[in-house]
Amino acid sequence: MLLKLPLLEHGVTLSTSGLPSHQDRLSHKLFEVHVQKAIASTPMQASELTNPTSMRVLPTMPLKVFRLKIRKTLNIQKDLAFSLWLKMDDGSWSALQNDTHDLDWLGLETGSQLCCCVGTQ
Repeated sequence: MLLKLPLLEHGVTLSTSGLPSHQDRLSHKLFEVHVQKAIASTPMQASELTNPTSMRVLPTMPLKVFRLKIRKTLNIQKDLAFSLWLKMDDGSWSALQNDTHDLDWLGLETGSQLCCCVGTQ
């Protein structure tokens, strides 16, 4: 539906067809992942995982930016190193290492489970 609003003062008709619709908002592209924190070098070595924290992220977010968001969300000190692991469909864990790739390229999607292994690298 094309809405036209006359601007009588300037004699120009304004068309709203070029404006983004409700569905084009960035918030509609976000998906939710669940991140758990562990004090271990890998999730397989972790004796205890924290309760999952839900995070909404864009699929086009680079892993490097996602790491910064995780550091802030999980209150990980700047001097502590951590690794990220994605839980695969078969229950195994895969390390996320290439910081230049986007989250969708790495296989993250709605409901993905991640483990943030802190401090023992």
